[in-house]
Amino acid sequence: MKKWVLAVIICCDIGYANDVDRAAEAYELGDYKKAFEYSQNACKNGEGAGCSGVGFLHQEGLGVPQNYKKASEFYEIACEKNDALGCYNLGFFYANQLAGKLSYSLASKYYQKACDGGYANSCNALGNLYIDGRGVPQDNVQATAYYKKACDQDGASGCYNLGISYENGQGIKQDIKKAAASYKKACELGEDTACENYEITRSQHSDQAVNAQQLTEDCDNNSAQACRSLAILYEYGEGVQDDHAKAVELYKKACELNDEWSCKLLRSVN
Repeated sequence: MKKWVLAVIICCDIGYANDVDRAAEAYELGDYKKAFEYSQNACKNGEGAGCSGVGFLHQEGLGVPQNYKKASEFYEIACEKNDALGCYNLGFFYANQLAGKLSYSLASKYYQKACDGGYANSCNALGNLYIDGRGVPQDNVQATAYYKKACDQDGASGCYNLGISYENGQGIKQDIKKAAASYKKACELGEDTACENYEITRSQHSDQAVNAQQLTEDCDNNSAQACRSLAILYEYGEGVQDDHAKAVELYKKACELNDEWSCKLLRSVN
């Protein structure tokens, strides 16, 4: 959550008050008292981003004592000024009982406003509420629509959840090819869990036996990605007989070939 204040400031138009820019610079330098001072000035001057910054600093206890009540108050002011991130943070507070009470209906209200304002993470959060039927009617179709909206705005979590929807036929027609594409985008956007899902669904979409043969040849030629992909096939028995020891061996080789994700997977299967 500590990166949110930077997101608040970076997203702003060039014409925003200088105090917003100064707050960003102070925050990056670790001068949280100055960041609070500048954010507060910007908020007083009617800048929603400044109000979000004040709320964030109260939330994290940076430059001021931690105070969730004040944080939620400033997020509400920011949201009233149509600051999408402020609306999202306020929704998050209500969804996690940080605003004094737990209210999924209020969370959905503020997530919706932030999503409409172009904040991808809020579209994803709203999708999660529809999946679980919290504060809104349970509706997989609606959830998937919000995941797609988040993904279209380059929201990594939205792309990941969209991949799950396509893979399981949840709220949308099952399509393994589209699931793989969604997982791939999520992986490229930094959602680590999606990387493994991408390899699995990509393998499911292709002729797995032929794929395994080609991956074996490429791995023998020291392709780290091929070794990782082949390891996943052996781990889950996709196109080959499941073989935990072989999977470990291949993850180890890919890791030694400087594939960071394989190193993580190696630790998880050992």
